[in-house]
Amino acid sequence: MSSSDRSAAEPDSARSTSSIQRSLVFEGPGRRRDETELLHCLTNAMLMRRPREAPELDLRKSFGQAMVGLAAEKGVLLRVRQEGSLDVEILCAIGLSPQDEAACCELRPSHDIAPTLLRQAIVNAQARLIEDSSAPGLDAIPPLHGPLSVLCAPVADSLTGGVVAVLYFQNEARLAFEADDLEWLSAYAAALGQALTLHLSGQQFEAEWRRVHNDGGPEIVGDSEATRQLGETLNALLPSTTRPDAPAILVTGESGTGKELVARYLHHYSPKRSRGPLQAFNCAGLRGELAESRLFGHVKGAFTGAISDAPGLLRAANNGVLLLDEVGELPPEGQAILLRVLETRTVQPVGDTKCFPVDVQIVLATNRRVEEEVAAKRFREDLYYRVSGLQIELVPLRDPRRIADIRPLLGYYLARHERALKKKTMGLTRDALRALLQFPWPGNVRQLSNVCSSLVTQTPPGAWIDVADIQRLRPDVLSGPKNSNPEAYLDTEDVTYGEALRAFRKKLILDRLRRHGNSAFEAAASLRISGPTFYRYWMDAKRFP
Repeated sequence: MSSSDRSAAEPDSARSTSSIQRSLVFEGPGRRRDETELLHCLTNAMLMRRPREAPELDLRKSFGQAMVGLAAEKGVLLRVRQEGSLDVEILCAIGLSPQDEAACCELRPSHDIAPTLLRQAIVNAQARLIEDSSAPGLDAIPPLHGPLSVLCAPVADSLTGGVVAVLYFQNEARLAFEADDLEWLSAYAAALGQALTLHLSGQQFEAEWRRVHNDGGPEIVGDSEATRQLGETLNALLPSTTRPDAPAILVTGESGTGKELVARYLHHYSPKRSRGPLQAFNCAGLRGELAESRLFGHVKGAFTGAISDAPGLLRAANNGVLLLDEVGELPPEGQAILLRVLETRTVQPVGDTKCFPVDVQIVLATNRRVEEEVAAKRFREDLYYRVSGLQIELVPLRDPRRIADIRPLLGYYLARHERALKKKTMGLTRDALRALLQFPWPGNVRQLSNVCSSLVTQTPPGAWIDVADIQRLRPDVLSGPKNSNPEAYLDTEDVTYGEALRAFRKKLILDRLRRHGNSAFEAAASLRISGPTFYRYWMDAKRFP
């Protein structure tokens, strides 16, 4: 086959790649920036925000155009899989040797490239231009093959602001990049951030779909630091569940934050408790003899209506886990019974003369602040001391520490309800996802799951779930107040500078007040502003949004 025949037979993607590689031959003493290629690069990056069949090919094409437009000798686009642990992978690379690529993936020093700058871009989330690496104080770039010029910029998730990728371009110092190149790279990184957010969200929803299908065990779903710490805490508590005198575990948090999930997790993954039953009971309304009967059991004829023996919750959960929900509602007589069980590890059914040993992991859950209940004499102080040794506090979804959990939770519950209905939608559009991220979720995970159920149930198979669908099916989500935390509020594309400033100022003012025990004087002093200025900002924070 002739060369012309081969050219005609090549697919468009192969021809575009080869033409890019041919364009990377530099002629003459200076660097030749190609404005046309840079314009095409930005245009293609913005087009990637639309649903497309092969986004990876579009991404490689756009990156190749950036290389040509910047007249760069080497370039790499790294995806940040795990920001905290600096786990990265290469999405696109041009001009790098296998050794260079390995150094980038491991973020370790190399003689031909500067992975240290990649690491700094992830950690500091700042773009950087180095015109000449031989300048004093720039020890991050290896000098083996002479001074270099480097452009490096983080690519931020357009919804959460976290670093999802890093762009890196390199030349010899004699072909140095300039300030205009850094300005263009910042715009390119912003466009890629929106495209990658949409693309990675789709991948994440698909991953959650597969995970729900393949694993029946309870999972702690979320990407936030608070959720990661919760998983670590639960895993650290699992060994204690194997003890015959397993200490009680107290779980606090608002309704819907997942207190029952904690009990199911401990039961499922405990090597001992998983072989026994899981019993759950709501303590509200237990009074007098009824409380003792439900917990300890009774024998036939022990009281009016006791027509047969009943083992009680504690014996029914023997060798397993007993979840006592809303334990803050347990009346004093029920608290005394529970304290006796925790101290003796035995139960005596009502009307019986015998005691029975029990080996059970007790999990107590409440949405009340137990310390306040103790101070108000509504919860026994000695019982609190007995159960507060192992305590887990669940954070509500509207808290800034958990905003990063909303997107994976949406993916998880959409997949879960699709599985139950045996149907598959296309998932959430970008605007729909943005709207759900800004909702404060007063009902927390329980409410989020309910909304996902409504959307999946009433969306046709193969269709996208858009803002119009949310407005039609769950108008309360769009008409209610938005999450006042800046992390969620600033996700709106039409936010103004003034609104952004007020959002961050509100967060700063309220955080300082909390740190200084609601003392406006101390909070103002810590910010080095006058009392009247602080008070004016405080009043504005109360009115916004």
